[in-house]
Amino acid sequence: MSQLEMFSAPPAPLRSTVPTAESVRPRLEAVLDQLRAGRVSDWSEAEYRRWCVVFPQMCAWLPEDEAQTKWAEFRQLIAAN
Repeated sequence: MSQLEMFSAPPAPLRSTVPTAESVRPRLEAVLDQLRAGRVSDWSEAEYRRWCVVFPQMCAWLPEDEAQTKWAEFRQLIAAN
């Protein structure tokens, strides 16, 4: 056995975890779909509060006009539920 065989292979390089519009858009749409379906009552109080904070933060990764549209729809749907 060689010394190299005694050690594990180096770890794979880490993937970038910086959000992009393409990575956040599906999750934002899923949240809006839940609200459109009136399923906000399925959320715990903690989940409700979390989405009220996280949703606008995630919108920041979208183009400005799309972000404003999604954030406005979220606020409208939250108020209706």
